[in-house]
Amino acid sequence: MKGTKVFRILGLIYLLCSVFIVIFPMDCHSKKPARDVCVVIDPGHGGGDPGGGPAADGATWEKTLNLQRARELKSSLGIQGIKVYLTRDTDTYMPIDPKRWKKIKELFSTSNSEKKLFISYHHNASVTHKAKGTETFWRLNHDKYGKEFALNVDKRLRGIGIPPSTGMGTQGRNLMILSWDVWLKDVRAKAILTEICFLDNQDDWSLYNSPSFTEKIA
Repeated sequence: MKGTKVFRILGLIYLLCSVFIVIFPMDCHSKKPARDVCVVIDPGHGGGDPGGGPAADGATWEKTLNLQRARELKSSLGIQGIKVYLTRDTDTYMPIDPKRWKKIKELFSTSNSEKKLFISYHHNASVTHKAKGTETFWRLNHDKYGKEFALNVDKRLRGIGIPPSTGMGTQGRNLMILSWDVWLKDVRAKAILTEICFLDNQDDWSLYNSPSFTEKIA
């Protein structure tokens, strides 16, 4: 399926590039091995919570793409020797409550890595189906690298032609701040939530499935 292939390339390229920029922010001569890095990926929704959708194709739901892309990202980072954990690896639902964040903390605690990254992986949708583009969120009261991570993701998405989000009808709301400190206050991780695109918007869906866009990504 051409659309699935395009989403795979999109998710891996922009997140892989951004992850490595955050891991080695300014020091190109860093000799720290990749095994000093731990990444926890949280595929949004799952189980009885399908997330956004259906997509403009009338069949694809967010929860499925979130898990597929998260698995592929885990595999690609793992090849580099990076420790990667998923909060879910099946079509199951984890409620957004203390139990979920306890699991995330437990995943991070299994690693003694100095650098820790948290990626909440999502795709977007709107009631009107008119909103489009990408959005990236970072933690409000944390160190600067979470914000830098989000900015790098946004920059790379724009660089390959993905527009900033129209933010449910409000122009230019491409970068927003998310306060996760209530849940992740004890985890020293650079954290972002990414909304790759609006699946239910025909323009977004057509763009990501177009041959020309595939060439830009490659």
